[in-house]
Amino acid sequence: MKNSYKIGISLLIVIACYLASNIGFSIYYGNMENSLRNTVEAKVKDNKNQFDSMWKQISQIAQVTKEERESLNRLLTNNSQQRGISNEKLVSAWIQEAVPNVSNSTYINLQNVISSARTAFATRQTELIDLNNQHNILIQNAPSSWFLKDKKSIDITIVTSTKTENVFSTGKDDDMNVFK
Repeated sequence: MKNSYKIGISLLIVIACYLASNIGFSIYYGNMENSLRNTVEAKVKDNKNQFDSMWKQISQIAQVTKEERESLNRLLTNNSQQRGISNEKLVSAWIQEAVPNVSNSTYINLQNVISSARTAFATRQTELIDLNNQHNILIQNAPSSWFLKDKKSIDITIVTSTKTENVFSTGKDDDMNVFK
């Protein structure tokens, strides 16, 4: 009787340890999955915000550049007409004399904003892809997949271009012309 009693208690202890470890692993992997899912979803929202900010910056700086160009053109045209200058050499001399500090700094600034904003957005897209990959590994690889059977992959959208989609579908990128 004593041996069966010891076997029974040992069996209960093994079952209790098994249940406790299953509960512990279930909580642990569930928390990891929730954390990654929430991080991926937050990154998607952050990417939308970053994309919106990028295009607003580029658009507004481009509008300033356009307005600056049009304003300078109006100024030069009005002053030339008032002075009765029609000869190109006289106009050129007057421009150098009256507007010596005109530069293309706004255009350079626009180029820098475009480049840095697009690089930052591409970095955020890469971070999103990496986070989603971590999530997929967690829900697909053992032993975590045993506890996360009901969890699905997160469908993320990566912002790209028609050109990129065409290049990857055909496997060719022969268009090297930057300016069309």
